[in-house]
Amino acid sequence: MFAMTLTPIVLATWLGCVASSPVQLQRQGVQGMQTKVPVTLFVMSKCPDAVLCERVFASVLEAVAPITDLTTQYIGKAEPDGFVCRHGESECVGNIQQLCARDLFPEANRWFSFVQCQNENDHWRSIPAGSHECFKRAISPNQTDLDRWQACVDGEYGSRLLRESLARTQAAGVTNSCTIAINGEKRCVHDSDWKQCPGGHEVDDFVRDICAAAGYPEICSSQLAGDLALLHFQ
Repeated sequence: MFAMTLTPIVLATWLGCVASSPVQLQRQGVQGMQTKVPVTLFVMSKCPDAVLCERVFASVLEAVAPITDLTTQYIGKAEPDGFVCRHGESECVGNIQQLCARDLFPEANRWFSFVQCQNENDHWRSIPAGSHECFKRAISPNQTDLDRWQACVDGEYGSRLLRESLARTQAAGVTNSCTIAINGEKRCVHDSDWKQCPGGHEVDDFVRDICAAAGYPEICSSQLAGDLALLHFQ
């Protein structure tokens, strides 16, 4: 364990989405949905298990982004003068970078793209290095946006975001990165291997469960899932 007094840093993102031909959904279409299915990944920014889960959910979002409210919550310990993160001070900074990205740029195709950029080609091992490049690539090339994000990372607000996230993780009773929760229920864990995944751990399994939780089990076919992705990114 490594205790730290936070001196945060910078970040960025990238994500590609695949779509097929549009579809007219009957009656209550996904565009009219008032509530999305909450999906939470309990992670650490420099944990290989988290990287794997996030790669899986990048593919899940390609299918069901319009009906998914994806968030990440972080595992660690808050101290009066800082934080303790399993992979050291740099991981605490990475956690704050990702939280600030989501807070300021809440669209999944921006903040989660930033996370994917940090993960790409094993770059997660060197977090927070390369975060400015990822920010410009995944979120915005605008210097004002970068400065705003950096101020969050370096300031009290970013520290507050991490403290609140750690409290949510503790309240959920989660200790393993990566733990996946769908609709408030623990769904699966990847800890060196997939565990406690009664519904399966493939992309299609998670897509199916999200669709069912949203009340649209019929859209879980590959054709309609692709159409949902197109609707989201038009």
